[in-house]
Amino acid sequence: MNVYDKAAAVIEERGWAKGAYNTKYGVCATYALMLAVNPEIDEDAWVDEVQLAEYSASCRFMEKLLLDARTPMSGFEREDKPYTLVGWNDMVAKDADDVIHLLKEASEAWDLEHPE
Repeated sequence: MNVYDKAAAVIEERGWAKGAYNTKYGVCATYALMLAVNPEIDEDAWVDEVQLAEYSASCRFMEKLLLDARTPMSGFEREDKPYTLVGWNDMVAKDADDVIHLLKEASEAWDLEHPE
């Protein structure tokens, strides 16, 4: 079971949240990944640099799956930028099934790139 499978299990167990990391109703995709890496983590409290590196790499790997998704960024000039996992969770995902589907896609892609 890789980190993406673990994160999907977290959302299946705790529910999904939009616009917040961790609520009484569920967790966002980002926080699910945090918990998959370190089940004992307290919100934004990374103690172990190895775990932080694993979490960061896990996010970057997932965000490669989102490269075709674009979000307008406001400012002086409007540009299309790739979604981050946080942005995708909050602006694109419609429900827990969307997030679980993306996590399963990431799991399959990870397993293909990193056969045991």
